[in-house]
Amino acid sequence: MKNSKIFKLHFYTIKIDDSLFNTSKNKIIDLMKLLNTGKKPTNVYELNGYKAFIKPISNNIYCFEKHRMDDLPPVGNINNDKERHLNLKNGETLIEKNYFFINKELGYIVYQEKNEGFRASTLSLYFHFLLGEDTSKIEISQILKTTAYQRLAKYGYLKGMEISFASPSNDMLKDFGISLTNRIMYQKNKNMNVSVKVSLSKKDSYSKEFIRGILNTYNKYSDKISLFKLKGSETEKGSLEDINLANDVIESVADVRIDKSHIVEDDMINALTHANTVHEDELKKLLK
Repeated sequence: MKNSKIFKLHFYTIKIDDSLFNTSKNKIIDLMKLLNTGKKPTNVYELNGYKAFIKPISNNIYCFEKHRMDDLPPVGNINNDKERHLNLKNGETLIEKNYFFINKELGYIVYQEKNEGFRASTLSLYFHFLLGEDTSKIEISQILKTTAYQRLAKYGYLKGMEISFASPSNDMLKDFGISLTNRIMYQKNKNMNVSVKVSLSKKDSYSKEFIRGILNTYNKYSDKISLFKLKGSETEKGSLEDINLANDVIESVADVRIDKSHIVEDDMINALTHANTVHEDELKKLLK
């Protein structure tokens, strides 16, 4: 029996440092050529306690696989309250899959979001292991709608912000200006949800340079952020209004068939390809 499931598809830029593939005509094409295309995966790396592998599906479609072998959950029976352990055979894993489409000419990704799988930002960590380069050499950043930038330009006075994110890394906390003492506290509990709320006095306002820096940081970690709200006004003494950038991401929705807990791959390929087609002209203008 085939059921269906709704998935959100989000859009991310992929930027490769000038020092990589410096003689290349298209750095993204050369990067993706490094991925293993054989039946036996070779580019398998450990990311955040899981085994990870990117498998090419077609020319522009890839599958980011997350393999879990340790700390497996028990299987329960709701009728008699009994539990049993999962006994996987040698080499077997529990697997989660995130599919994505790469527009190699414009330099962006259409990524299938799935809570149990890897976040899109984890791609930069995977490429770090693939290339043996610093993670900053490849940036994955979520794309905001044009209206987000228009609303920021409208409010000339930005006087507050509120940010909430889950399971932050030390680098993420540092980039958001969290003190060393608090970073140490948060890192003791990596599953902690963190909320930061800042308000300036009526006479003060954030500079455009500061907001630009915060936006760059938001784009870098946006898939981990549940709330990113700025408070702004059109005049120095005007009433403050909320600008919630977490609601301003470019996204599409895919209704994909599920066959015995497996995504019907052809459906996902069609959904990602369609999402790219629908938004390509908009992104061409936005990313130029």
